[in-house]
Amino acid sequence: MTVISEPPVKHLDQQQAAELSRDLHQAAQPLTVLQGCLELALARPHTAEEYKYSIERALDESRRLSACFDRIRDLVRSSPTKSERMYADAASKRSKAPRVADSKRIGCLHV
Repeated sequence: MTVISEPPVKHLDQQQAAELSRDLHQAAQPLTVLQGCLELALARPHTAEEYKYSIERALDESRRLSACFDRIRDLVRSSPTKSERMYADAASKRSKAPRVADSKRIGCLHV
């Protein structure tokens, strides 16, 4: 029996979330144009030149859409997983914790 594990959960910081939101918004435009080109091509008969233009435009927009999704994929891959984030949070808390001074250096009692 093969067990398929879930991929690690990724958490985005505020900057990454803003970039993701921007890239998703940018992906919507070429998708809308692509859909419009294809719908217009099917709406009525066209000349070969008009079909060629529609196909070229749709191809350009699909490339733009692909580039948007490449940026989104890279952004998600670069964000830390839940376990990485927990480790970083724990390390951050340790570094912010008050430190006990060395008793020999400043002459205080051991704690």
